[in-house]
Amino acid sequence: MLALLLLLALSPAEARQRPVGTRVTVTGYVTVASGTFRSFLGDNGFVLGDALAGVYVCTGGNEVFPVGTAVEAEGVLADQDGLLVLRATRVSARRGRRFIRPVEIGLKEVGEAHEGQLVRVTGEVARAPVKDLPSGYKLFLRKAGGEVQVFLPSPARPDPEWAVGRRVEVTGWCGQYKETYEVVPRAAADVRTAPRGRIGTGKQ
Repeated sequence: MLALLLLLALSPAEARQRPVGTRVTVTGYVTVASGTFRSFLGDNGFVLGDALAGVYVCTGGNEVFPVGTAVEAEGVLADQDGLLVLRATRVSARRGRRFIRPVEIGLKEVGEAHEGQLVRVTGEVARAPVKDLPSGYKLFLRKAGGEVQVFLPSPARPDPEWAVGRRVEVTGWCGQYKETYEVVPRAAADVRTAPRGRIGTGKQ
C-alpha cells in the first residue's frame, strides 16, 4: 500500500507539504526552462509549477524542457541552502502544454509562501547593480519601506535603463539562498522599465 501511495503523482503544492527526504512524483508545467539557472545552481534543472506553487527540479541529464512543457518528475525532496528542491531520478515529458501566468505580489510578500512560484513584482531600483560573477548580478527594488533582492543570472547583464529611482516590473522565479529570498528573472527581458505612469497594480 505504501509503495502505491509513493507512485501517486502530486501537484507542486502537494509535494511542498512533504518532508525533506521523501520520494515523490510531481507533475506540472515548466515555468523556467532547463539550464536557465545553471550559472548559480550548477545543473540543467528547471522549475515545475502550476497556478498555485512551484518547485525547482535538479537534474544532471541533458533533457531540454522549454517553458510550457508538461513534465512528470520523480525524485527525492531536499534542502539546498534553504531552497526546497526535487533531486530527480526520472523526468519525462507528458502530453499537453500550458503557460503559467505569474502571480502578482508585493515586495513584502517575497518569501516562503511563494518560494518556487513564478511571480511578478514592481518597485523602484534602490541602488546600482552589484556584481556577483560568475553567477550573475544583484539588483534591489524598494517600495513603501520594503526592499527585495532581484538576482539576474549570467549571461544576462543589467540594462543601463535600470537606473536608481527608475520604476521597474520584474517577472521571475521566487527563490531562496540561505536566509535571503529573491526574485530571479529568466532573462533580462523579464525586467521592464516604466517610462511613465505605473506598471502593475502597485501592490506593496
